[in-house]
Amino acid sequence: AGEALRFDEFSVRVGVKGILNVLKYHGMIGGRKVMSSGVASVLVQTSRWVRSPNGGMFRARRSIGDRAQQGEVLGYVSDPFGDSHEEVISPSNGIIIGRTNLPIVNPGDALFHIALVGKVESASENLETIEQDIEVDPLFDEDEII
Repeated sequence: AGEALRFDEFSVRVGVKGILNVLKYHGMIGGRKVMSSGVASVLVQTSRWVRSPNGGMFRARRSIGDRAQQGEVLGYVSDPFGDSHEEVISPSNGIIIGRTNLPIVNPGDALFHIALVGKVESASENLETIEQDIEVDPLFDEDEII
């Protein structure tokens, strides 16, 4: 999970937790049930990509999991000398679910991926709760081996 050639530990942990729960539910493996956060899932049916307005050096102001408000500056694309820069503006309200980490971008490159959710605040709160639960509840006991 994450981007090419990198791992996003949080995404990997959430994915592994989900897979283990499915396997345990179907009786394919034993062991204690992996605790759920008790937070209702947020169903996202639409997302939108924010693309680079021009080529240059990209500086992000927002990260994955942050709220994006319509009209908000998400980052900047500047010329190599820093003489001029163009703002990267959020086209809609949502939650940032993807972001490039490349410092050099071309016109039209995907910079941010925004999930369009009905209630941005509740989706953001759900994400924070899940993050806390993942940090507190280890996936495996020390003596468990896969």
